[in-house]
Amino acid sequence: MNCRAWASSRDRIPGSIRLWRATLRRGRIQRTDATERVPPSNELRHCRISSGIVAVQLSLICLLAFACAGYHVGPVTKRNFKSIAVPMFRNTTLRPQIEAQISNAIIQRLQQDGSLRIESEPRADVVLKGSITKYNRQALRSLRTETGVPREYEITITVRFEATDRRTGETVLRLTEVEGKSDVFIGEDQQSAEEQALPLIADDIGKRITGLLVESWQ
Repeated sequence: MNCRAWASSRDRIPGSIRLWRATLRRGRIQRTDATERVPPSNELRHCRISSGIVAVQLSLICLLAFACAGYHVGPVTKRNFKSIAVPMFRNTTLRPQIEAQISNAIIQRLQQDGSLRIESEPRADVVLKGSITKYNRQALRSLRTETGVPREYEITITVRFEATDRRTGETVLRLTEVEGKSDVFIGEDQQSAEEQALPLIADDIGKRITGLLVESWQ
């Protein structure tokens, strides 16, 4: 090869190298663009999982919202009553000193229920008034050796009551009658046996009256 041909071929080599380098750069850029446009499979899987978790969370929130729509903490009354007064019940029976036990038992039951706060009559929204109308003792069982001498009684106390709105005077619970009962086993002292049964009867009456009050306003 003569000198002119060698020089000509030498001049062409750098141009070929530059063209080869430019082609490589374009290929790299194209591969980079493709990599940016197409996310890896693990990223797609992560996006799908995240979307699924969000959907589940939204579904749970909706279910909780619907479930809580009809739920209330504590007893709720339809009327706007927040407090109640329970004056001492009148005792029209021949059994003395039972009005305090029954009135206190009603107050205790109302406090346990929590629907209404106990207040004095001038400050209460509702006033509950009542009277003890009957105290009945019925024989249930007698001794075999002493026919006609009872040894087991059923004590029944009857109470009538009503509730009124103190502000308007409207009757919010009409005159109602309830009974409280308990069996009494008589030993040597009948009076002491009945005294022991009175708290049970008073609590029974308080439970019944509280239930009627709460049910009538819910």
